[in-house]
Formats: sequence, C-alpha cells, structure tokens
Amino acid sequence: MLGYPRLSTATAASLLWCAALAVIVVQFRGRLIPTSLFRDEPWVWLALIGLSSASLAIAAGVLVQARRQRGDFKELRERLDKFEHSVAHQGAEIKSHIDSHPADGNDPAGRIAVCESEIAGLEETLKALQAKLADIEKGQAGWSAGLQALERSHEELAASLAGHARTAQAKTEELRGLLQAKSIEAYFEEWKARHLSASRKEETDAVFREFTNSPENRKSLADNRETQQKILEKARIWFAGLDGCVNELSGAADGDDGFLAAFRPAYTEYCRRGRELIARLEESIPKFDLSTVPADPGAGLSFVDVVSGRSAEILSLGYRRRLADRLEELAATAAACQQEWDALRVSLLELLDQFYGQYDARAAAGAAAALQQVEQSLRAALKAARVYEVPIEVNATAYDPSVHEPLAGASFTRPDLPENTVVRLERRGFLYEGKIFRRALVTLSSKGKP
Repeated sequence: MLGYPRLSTATAASLLWCAALAVIVVQFRGRLIPTSLFRDEPWVWLALIGLSSASLAIAAGVLVQARRQRGDFKELRERLDKFEHSVAHQGAEIKSHIDSHPADGNDPAGRIAVCESEIAGLEETLKALQAKLADIEKGQAGWSAGLQALERSHEELAASLAGHARTAQAKTEELRGLLQAKSIEAYFEEWKARHLSASRKEETDAVFREFTNSPENRKSLADNRETQQKILEKARIWFAGLDGCVNELSGAADGDDGFLAAFRPAYTEYCRRGRELIARLEESIPKFDLSTVPADPGAGLSFVDVVSGRSAEILSLGYRRRLADRLEELAATAAACQQEWDALRVSLLELLDQFYGQYDARAAAGAAAALQQVEQSLRAALKAARVYEVPIEVNATAYDPSVHEPLAGASFTRPDLPENTVVRLERRGFLYEGKIFRRALVTLSSKGKP
C-alpha cells in the first residue's frame, strides 16, 4: 500500500544505525580509548546517544501513525467494497423486478421513479464515500511527504554521525600511536603538565589571594620574617669577626700542656655551627615569598579525579595545603633559628670561660708569646663581633650591680680600700652591642669589724 516502502526504509535505517552505535561503542570500549577523548570529544558520545534516540523515536512514531492510517484505510476500503456490492445487488434486483413485471397495473411508472430515486440516493452516498476516500488519500500523501522529509533528515544525521565517527576514529588512532610510544602513566603526566596549569590558573590565583589576605597569615608571615632577618644580620656580624681567629688558632703552637690543642677544635666547631645557621637563614628567607609555592596542578591528582570532574576542587585544596605547609615551615624555621642563636651565644661564653680560665693561670706565671698572640687575636675577634669585656681594675673599681655579680659568701677585709671595692675577678663579664651580655663575677672588699 501507499507509504509502506518508505516505512520499511525508515525502520530499517533506524535499526541499522542503532546497530552501528552498538558496534562503535563496543569497538571504542574494547580498544581502551584514553580519557582525553571523553574530555576533548564529548560531542561524539552525545551525538551517538542523541541520534540513536532520535532514530528510535522517529521509527516508533512513523510505525504507530502508519498502523493507524493502514487500519483506517482498510476499514474504509471494506465499507466501500460492501457498498458497491450492495448497490450492484439492489440494481440487479430492481432490474429483475422490472423485467419480471412488465405489465404491472399498479402504476409501474411510479415504481420506476421510486427506484430511480433510491438509485440517486445510493449514488450520492457513493460520491460522499469516494470524496472521503480522496481526503484520506490526500492525508496519506501528506504523511508520505512528511515521511520522506524525515528520511532525508535521518540521512543527513547519519552522514553527520559518520563524519564524527571518522573524526573520533582518527583521534583514537592518534592517541593509540602516542600510547604505543609511551606508557599511559607518562602520557597522563604529560597531559596534566600541558593542560592543567593554564586551565586552573584562575582557581589557584583565587586561593593565593584568599590565603595571603588573611590577617592571621599576614601577621605570622611578617613576624617570622622579621625574626629571621634580625638573627641573620646579627649572626653575619658575629661570626665574621669570630671566624678571623680560626686561622690564628690553627697556626699557633700547642705548648707543653696541649691547652690550645683542646681549645682549637671546640672553637672551630663553634664557628662551623654559626656558618650553618647563616646558610639556613639565607635559604629560608626567600621562601617568605609565597608566590614561589608551586600550584603544581598535577600533584596528587589521579585519573579518576580528572574524569569525575573534581580536579578543580582537589587542586584548590592541594594548593591551599601547600601554602599552609610553607607558612608552618617558616614559623618552625624561625623558632629553631632563634633557639640555635641563643644557644650559640651561651656557647661563646662557655668557650671564653674555658680559654680565659687557662690563660689567666698562665699569664700569672708568664704566658708564652704565642699564647698572648692568640689572646689578642681572640679579643680583636670579639670586638669585631661587637662583644666587649666588662672593664675591671682590681683594687680600684667600685661595685656596680648592673655589671658586677658579687661572689656569694666571699669577701676580703681590706681596711685600706673603700667598702665594696672589687678585689678579685672570679669570672669575666661581657657586653654585647653596648648591653650587658653577662655580669662579671667578682669578690668585694669589706672594712671588717671595727
């Protein structure tokens, strides 16, 4: 009947493209297409799904409408056939009746007129049925034209799908070639380095502004930077002076009792610790520029994170964590350097006590010229480090509690001296940058009992 070949064509084409979709999906999944194809060519899968859905919808709609039209047309044809048969049968009966009663006395003319009227009525009914049949045929022709348009649209969509499929296949072959040359892990890392840095810059910039604009973070950054810079300035001056004495100690003779042989390594180790502190501070201070913290888009980012769409969130969290780690590292470095600087200053006092404890004993017995040269070099080194000995003149300097510490329970009765005059130096005191570094331990005089 009219329209059935087109219906069969549309249905067959729809089923054919559904089968093609299934083959393409199985082929793609079987070949393990890299995830970049899902990301770079998402329209391929959308086109496949959309075209398949459209094909099935078109086929189903056309099939339902065609079935409805076919039923209506069949019913009308059966009614028309019955009516034609009825008209023919009634006409035959009328003609038979006229032929069998040619001389009917009951007004045969009137009878003939009645029959002719019935025949006219039947002819009008037949014309109405034929007109209705023509309308149905026109409607079916319209449906045929619509079906042809749908078939053309389906062919265009099929051609578009074929083009996209060819493009996807070419992309797949390209990626397969790349994967044959390197492992999937290497390709994924290369992809992250190539694409994520640019695509996620906006997110990382926002995280950086939020972190650095925090009042708490700004204060921590400023305080720790100031601490480290102050320690570095002081340590550079301190050890620039003290390092000058190392060569003097290295060239000095040990003497008979080996005093310098024991003092030299301790002093050299002390200066080495100072150089390490300076190097650590010089390495740490540039890190206060938080813009040097790498956004590192690929750090900790897995393949699943990318395909799940959570890469932006994970990158932001990772960058914020690295900034916080840098801030904690700087705070810990500042605290450790402050502690080491305090320990080095105390260690210097211990070294000086060790040296002068032996030197004073030898000076009283007439120190060798080499030892005196070492002491002068050490004094010059302390001066370069802005460390000065608290000046004391025995039997002349009056007690000053700001720079002197009296030896508890000890005094000398000296009627010839004013009360609380320094009569013996027990331990040297030092000043640093004009402020008391350590008070001198002294023994004071007393008048005794009157």
